[in-house]
Amino acid sequence: MREAVTDGMHVGVSAVAADQFRSVAARAWAGGVSLVEGGAWVDAGRWRPALAELTAVLRDHADLLAYGYVRRGWIVTEALLGNSLSHDWPHRAGSQPRGAGFTRQAFEDLYAPDAFGVQLLGPGYAGRLPESANWREERVGNASVLLEHVELSQWFDAPFVPLAQLLAPADQPEPPAVLAQARVELAPILHSPGVLARAGYPDIQN
Repeated sequence: MREAVTDGMHVGVSAVAADQFRSVAARAWAGGVSLVEGGAWVDAGRWRPALAELTAVLRDHADLLAYGYVRRGWIVTEALLGNSLSHDWPHRAGSQPRGAGFTRQAFEDLYAPDAFGVQLLGPGYAGRLPESANWREERVGNASVLLEHVELSQWFDAPFVPLAQLLAPADQPEPPAVLAQARVELAPILHSPGVLARAGYPDIQN
């Protein structure tokens, strides 16, 4: 995998057992890494060990990461390709900047695409974190924050979009209350149309 990344290639590896799997993919061109863990035991409610392991990765490698998050979903292929907010996550209009190439990912060191139960926020988010009893802040690395919701079960007990329910953005139901509230509380760190222009960056909105 290291050699493939050095050569600028997309690379992925999966390990599959009888009742679980793990996959990792690296996208050298965009600087992204996806880790996916799943299986029957997660569906049976035993998601906490997986969440703890994925959170530990963010914590332990905080100084190497500009941004990261952990969420529950079910479209593994899209997650490994970096399109992990396609159909198995409630749509949020204007969640990422528009533009050519890798513009979508280029500003994640400053603005997150959405609110998540667990997020690693690098130095670019300093001074814009929420003051709310719903969130725990842990200083990690030299200048990053691990932000966790106090009620993780609301985020991970079940997918926000039912399994295999592929809906167009316009047809999706309202997001769960915990996500809707989090989007309000975390608004200062979320991307929205015009936020890049106001911060002095070129912003393509059409």
